[in-house]
Amino acid sequence: VAFTKFNMDSHGEIIIGYWNIRGLGRPILLLAEYLKVPHEYKAYEEGDAPEFSKDSWLIEKNSLGLAFPNLPFLIDGEYKLTESFAIMDYLARKFKPELLGETTEEQSTVAMLVGVVAHAKRECATPCYTQSDVNLVVDKTIDALESISSYLADKTYLLGDKLTHVDFFVFEMLEAAFALGAKQKIEEKYPNFVEYHKRFREMDELKIFYENEKYKNQLFNMKSAPINAKGE
Repeated sequence: VAFTKFNMDSHGEIIIGYWNIRGLGRPILLLAEYLKVPHEYKAYEEGDAPEFSKDSWLIEKNSLGLAFPNLPFLIDGEYKLTESFAIMDYLARKFKPELLGETTEEQSTVAMLVGVVAHAKRECATPCYTQSDVNLVVDKTIDALESISSYLADKTYLLGDKLTHVDFFVFEMLEAAFALGAKQKIEEKYPNFVEYHKRFREMDELKIFYENEKYKNQLFNMKSAPINAKGE
């Protein structure tokens, strides 16, 4: 299979690279869209069964000048970065620092939430790749979201009335959970997530993104995952 090498000339746009799935890349794209940051999305395609080739990424992995080559990545001129939350931190810090919290206490709380949400994401996503019981995934998701729902309580966002970059990640976790069959249980057990999710879906800043055909019907997980679903 032949692959076209990535053209690094992005004409001043930030480059965001990830697999052609939602996964860890979607919250970054949502944040970039919310911030109105001009960007190019470099989507790497996983091969079909049975090989599920990763060659589209592997042939470029060590040629992009990344200190720790991985997906997702961000390239902003000469600056290059990997790790999803580091990328979201960078975008917020550069274009809207208040998304990181405004006081020392708020910023430390956001840092804590990053760790909590990253752990919850692993708890939800890992079973999709390691086994084929969707009910187990639903149960794991319900358990993983419990502490976050409790912390959210009746607040607008995790930090009260103040939106942070972590909220974009939690929203995408809910999108995945709904698509994978956990919507009814979440609505019953965590009603505060219903309004929280709706709030993101109705953001004026994201409406154009939701209507973009490029991002519709993307898989949440890699093709090789036994449990998967497509988003709207």
